[in-house]
Amino acid sequence: MLKPIKHTIKSSIRKQDFPKSFRKRVLAAPLPNYKFKGFPITLLLKKVWATQLRTSKFVNIAKVDIVNNHEINFTTVTREPGGKPRLHRLRVYSSDPNYEGRLVDCKSVRYECDCEDHKYRKEVADTMNNISNIKYSNGNMPLQTNPSLIPGICKHAFKAMMYIYQHKL
Repeated sequence: MLKPIKHTIKSSIRKQDFPKSFRKRVLAAPLPNYKFKGFPITLLLKKVWATQLRTSKFVNIAKVDIVNNHEINFTTVTREPGGKPRLHRLRVYSSDPNYEGRLVDCKSVRYECDCEDHKYRKEVADTMNNISNIKYSNGNMPLQTNPSLIPGICKHAFKAMMYIYQHKL
């Protein structure tokens, strides 16, 4: 069994820091099938990283499409100073397809976002914690961007879940 890799800001881990045999084993290993049920929205809001919390002020929700009680699609616009506005599509839904209540009261919520932060840092770690599904990335372990596989939500998901929480959807 592989020991978890510690990642600190001072000692950033690069691809060449790992032996080639280790990289092959990690990249070839299938994702474990976790039976973990996931998190409610109130706990997912606490899983936002400090960087995403700081930059979430540049994200606005452009469109909300309520498909049904347990699925909501969002379109967000990110306008950072000096940059072009970028659109991202996000889907927040219940892990249980038979759930009938409001999404804010659901005990297990998942999300999918097409942003680069979610794709390259969080999608694999979130899949292992049943917060997301692998949809946009190739499923390889993020050895450079998130080697410890710390789950979290992107700034777009943070804004969308805050919207759900505030409007009691």
